[in-house]
Amino acid sequence: MTKDNALSALGYVEHILEALKRMFDYMDDVDEAEFAKDTLVQDAVLRNLAIVGHASHELAHFHPEFVAEQSDIAWDILHSLDQYMTHHYFNVDLKMLWNRIEQDLPIIGEQIQEIKEIAII
Repeated sequence: MTKDNALSALGYVEHILEALKRMFDYMDDVDEAEFAKDTLVQDAVLRNLAIVGHASHELAHFHPEFVAEQSDIAWDILHSLDQYMTHHYFNVDLKMLWNRIEQDLPIIGEQIQEIKEIAII
C-alpha cells in the first residue's frame, strides 16, 4: 500500500473500533475456560485482533503524526498484536491474549473512541 491509497487516520481508527466491537461481541458471556476450549470463538477473536494490530500498524506508518499526538494510547500493545498473530498463528498463547483482551483492550478501545468522538482526527 502506498500513501496514495492509504486510508485516512479516521478510516484506520474506524477499522480498529469495528474490530474491537466484533471481538467483544464474540466474547460476550464467554469466560476464560470457555475461550480456551472454543476454537470458533478463538478464530473469530484472533481474526479481529489481527485486524486491530494491522490497522494500528498502518495508522502509525501512514499517519505517524497522529499516533505521536495520541501518546497516551498504548499503540505498542496494538502494534504487537499484528506481529504476534503473524508469527505465532498456530502457537497462540491464549492466556496472554485473554489478559490483553480483559485488561488492556477495553481501556485502549475507550481512548480511541474518545478521540473519534471529539474529532481530533
